[in-house]
Amino acid sequence: MEITIAIGLPGSGKTSILNDKLNSMNLDVSDFFYIDEVCNNNIEQLTHLLNEEREYFKNEPSQGIIDMLFIDLRSLRELKDLLDREFKDYKMNVYLFNNDLESALVNDFIRNRDKSAELAIRHMSENWEFTETAIRDIFPNVNIISKEVHKPTSEEFLLWAKKVHNRNITPKYIRSESWHVKSKLSIDQHIISDDVERTPSEFKALYDFLKIFDAQEHYDTLMDKVEVVSDSLSDMYDTWEFKYYQIDTKTVLDAINYDNNLIWYKWHGEKHHFITNRMEDYMIYLDMDGTIADTYSIDGWLDRILAHDVSVFLDAKPADKSKVMELLKVLDDDVTILTMLPECTLKGKAREDYFKEVKDSKKTWLKKHFPEFTKIKFIDYQKSKSKYWREGDVLIDDSSSQIKDWPGLAIKTDWALPLDTYLKNKRWNKIT
Repeated sequence: MEITIAIGLPGSGKTSILNDKLNSMNLDVSDFFYIDEVCNNNIEQLTHLLNEEREYFKNEPSQGIIDMLFIDLRSLRELKDLLDREFKDYKMNVYLFNNDLESALVNDFIRNRDKSAELAIRHMSENWEFTETAIRDIFPNVNIISKEVHKPTSEEFLLWAKKVHNRNITPKYIRSESWHVKSKLSIDQHIISDDVERTPSEFKALYDFLKIFDAQEHYDTLMDKVEVVSDSLSDMYDTWEFKYYQIDTKTVLDAINYDNNLIWYKWHGEKHHFITNRMEDYMIYLDMDGTIADTYSIDGWLDRILAHDVSVFLDAKPADKSKVMELLKVLDDDVTILTMLPECTLKGKAREDYFKEVKDSKKTWLKKHFPEFTKIKFIDYQKSKSKYWREGDVLIDDSSSQIKDWPGLAIKTDWALPLDTYLKNKRWNKIT
């Protein structure tokens, strides 16, 4: 029997290459096993999954594929102990990916999962143990196939760079790079340690921000107001505890006597435009129904939707375009329409083509009334729009629940109100 695993950072391409091998085998379901659950370095979980697979075996299978994240050599030794117990004889195949941190980070980022694997990638890369010699010490007769981590395109690298570049300066806070205190995966020999209590001494993001305003002379004074923040992050595999320096952006602007009445979400003007080297603008997500489309004022709108009448989305009157565009001009960022599909488009509740008809109708309405907006995303009924949020993004919506769920800055629209209502005294919090 052949057993195949892949060793590499998350985002290396392990699952893809194992799937390719599986698809090439053309075996009966009872003649192989494939375990692709996230075992997270957990041999006990792997043992349980293997026992579940056994009910499909007629005899000992000819092929086995294990798609598991191997954190360190210890997990390989435990795997060998398990395989030696469970199978009479086997040949071991290992796809060994190189330790390419940057490519793995980019690949993980562009997968656009609800949770990234960034923390685990950085931890594994920093504590990389997987050499051919080390693997052969565990599996003496192993067949090792060396693989390069999938290289992202230049466009994909750019997207990743944009994300990294945007982390430290936000409308609410200026933050330093963090230092790591503890990692869940680092139970013993791999503790990433910096336990020495630090006091703010060098805060590059703050200095760079002041430089934009020609206000570097305030740096020393503001450093007395900087706090050390403890936090943690979890991803698919790991939990990191870390610390960083932080200061409230408004505190900085007040200290340099900058007229922030003209500032809301970004800092405008050529001289004071700290976004100029950020590589991308933030995204404004703009709702349709109830926000720029007066859908709910149409007589019998709900009954028409439940009857699968798409014309309700074509008949909606547009909001006051001058107010919409004035607000968006103040925000001065890229706009994407983010609109919810109706309840009856849920699986089993509508004819098959209604889903597409709703999308086409909304696109047609948008092209007629707001041709400026060429990007549109659809979200299923009652799903939270917060899944699209990245730090700095803004949501403009009429739904109180969507406003509440949005992690960042959100504006609840009522176009009957004067525009100043949205812009005064609420620059640093959610606007309602």
